[in-house]
Amino acid sequence: MAKKRKRKIDNECRQFQVEWSLKYFFIKSSENALCVICNETVAVMKEYKLRRHHQSKHQDKYAQLEGKVRAENFYKVQNKLTSQMTLFSKSSNEN
Repeated sequence: MAKKRKRKIDNECRQFQVEWSLKYFFIKSSENALCVICNETVAVMKEYKLRRHHQSKHQDKYAQLEGKVRAENFYKVQNKLTSQMTLFSKSSNEN
């Protein structure tokens, strides 16, 4: 009997697509996709996984936003998150 080889996600070379940022409010953080709204990560960078997270958790608040308003909202939330991340890294570096 031949053994079945398990598929490894690392071998599939999944990459974060820039258009997912505005569509689903995600950014790439280290090797994972990070939701800028709730700070949850999605380990596998598939559009389906990001879309499912966005629809199940943030659909009611962010579905009606389109175009320029959506982009402004995304950048505002992203800047807030990055400022929090830099604050923590600065304090750990000082210690």
